[in-house]
Amino acid sequence: NNITGYIQKEATSSSRWGFEFGLQTGVDIDGLVTSPPPPQYEPIDDADTWAKLGVTSLTYLFPVGNGLAVTGGLMSGFIAYESYRSLPNPNYTRGYLTDYVPYFSWGAMVEYPFHDKFSAEFWVMTGYNYLAWPNDSPTLGLQLTWQPASSLTFIQNLYYGPEQPETSIDYWRFLSNTIVEWRYGMYRLAASIDFGHARQAWLPDTPYQKWSSGAVWAGIDITRSWRFAVRPEFYWDPDGLMTSARQTIRALTTTVEYHTSFLEHNDLSARIEYRYDRSTGDDGGFYAGEDNHLVPEQNLFIVALVWSFEWVTEKN
Repeated sequence: NNITGYIQKEATSSSRWGFEFGLQTGVDIDGLVTSPPPPQYEPIDDADTWAKLGVTSLTYLFPVGNGLAVTGGLMSGFIAYESYRSLPNPNYTRGYLTDYVPYFSWGAMVEYPFHDKFSAEFWVMTGYNYLAWPNDSPTLGLQLTWQPASSLTFIQNLYYGPEQPETSIDYWRFLSNTIVEWRYGMYRLAASIDFGHARQAWLPDTPYQKWSSGAVWAGIDITRSWRFAVRPEFYWDPDGLMTSARQTIRALTTTVEYHTSFLEHNDLSARIEYRYDRSTGDDGGFYAGEDNHLVPEQNLFIVALVWSFEWVTEKN
């Protein structure tokens, strides 16, 4: 479960300062505090407390060309198609691709729309996990967004930087993530694939360790209230760098959703979801039973309620 509250003001040409402040709590935020095997890095002091802080940032829109927006603070991660919060996602549970990229990032971001169909963002961040501090060197990110038609969007994300106490460029982590989304009326179809690699300084003579993942989201609004979504996906981690297990995971998630705006500014979503996961490989499997033995498959059935209250005001 997760409870999130936030207040936001958008930066515009008539009011150039913008901000966002958020707080969050619930079982879901426990996973934000990293616990990797040493000697990679450990959580920062008071990480459990800092995890309760949601997106908290300040933006200024400079009157340069089409508008140059500069944002600093704690920002939502820019790499995945899905959000950390389940409300805007097609499915209730997140995919593996989303769970192994940054949910949030401390740093600064510059955004510039070169055209109404093409924009770019340049990021300088503290690192992959914002609640850890492996070094004092910045990490770099780039997002390019192209929308050739109102129904079609292409996004290319790049991530490059040090994720270990050893900051030599030989050990920087690289990640490429590509997203394509098509929306037309009641239909939604999106796909995302990423590839990453890094060398571990604490392993002598280690080659590059690599991983890759991908997912497809297909959804249809059956009526104004009923929706259906399906997400097949895979996660390939042959060296165990990201999941701490040498494995290949395949999963299929199907979701039926009923949503209604029962009061003004309110939205209630009831979701029934079935998820099947299969893990194979040298370390593959899921824990089961009182003795935590490994099994290659798991089935998950979820009934969830998601409630949101949003009050938007516009000032001319």
